Amino acid sequence: MSLQIFIPCDPPKATAQQQKTTVFAGKVRKYDPKNVRDAKEFLASVLASKAPATPFTGPLRFVLLYRYPWRKAEKKSVMQKHSSYPCDKRPDFDNIAKGLNDILQRLRYFEDDSQIADGRVIKEWGDQPGIGITIEPIDTENYEPACEGQQALFS
Repeated sequence: MSLQIFIPCDPPKATAQQQKTTVFAGKVRKYDPKNVRDAKEFLASVLASKAPATPFTGPLRFVLLYRYPWRKAEKKSVMQKHSSYPCDKRPDFDNIAKGLNDILQRLRYFEDDSQIADGRVIKEWGDQPGIGITIEPIDTENYEPACEGQQALFS
């Protein structure tokens, strides 16, 4: 069983790492600014109806695509030549993944985001903006390392 979702939208740029801290009555409290709350609410609302009937178990392969609409400053030649193009601007790829994985875990897509053993985040500009998610179990019976050609580098 695997899951593939594409949500056409302008992906939010706010991440949980933009959390704020305040001191009230001598206690330090953390809170999400409005843009972060709005982003979390948006993601949870569009993903809630697409959640699997039962959460994924065991080790998982996870691919996350954040495709932003083309920037107004993008060169026409790039847009005509490519339907999508690498995005090297904020937010950081790890911040995108962390916030979204927390939401997916809360919605019971999987039991715990620590199950993600093989993960990839793709950020790009493109013609069809949206968020793509692929979740699939890793076949542990027939497991082959994903980076087999790089094994020598780490030995």
